[in-house]
Amino acid sequence: MVRAGRKVTREAVVLALRRAVGDPDVSIELVSFPDISAPDGVIEFSRAALVRQRGAQPDHWRGQFRYGAGRSLPFWADVHLTVDRKVAIAKRDLAAGSHLSAADVRTETIRVHPFTSPQASRAALAGSVARKRIRAGAVIERDHVCTPFDVNRGDRVRVEVKA
Repeated sequence: MVRAGRKVTREAVVLALRRAVGDPDVSIELVSFPDISAPDGVIEFSRAALVRQRGAQPDHWRGQFRYGAGRSLPFWADVHLTVDRKVAIAKRDLAAGSHLSAADVRTETIRVHPFTSPQASRAALAGSVARKRIRAGAVIERDHVCTPFDVNRGDRVRVEVKA
């Protein structure tokens, strides 16, 4: 059985991507998508199905074209997603294990991927510890730092037991 269909338009794909992103400030550059005809339906993308690429390569986003009662076709789009965000940037090289101070960080508004988790507050970073080496000029993301331990290996502690 062959169903009559229409060409999937660029506008329909961008609208579906916009719904999936959920942030009107995000810039969406649609690089490519399948040149297909399909029955009337809806294109859906899930954040979990976004395959992030490194560098200038577009992200590959897998989705579904839903039509009819419980019917769907696999669908995809290659996209560049960016948004302007205020981020924290290392002023100097920070070694793994070093404690950060407000003087080690500057804030700046730059274009980043909307699904990254950059730290935006110098105050929030003050007192945190670098989990790995952070180079000068690098955006500091949440997983790059952690809260310092109260007790570190080699520290002497005094334990008082009351019964």
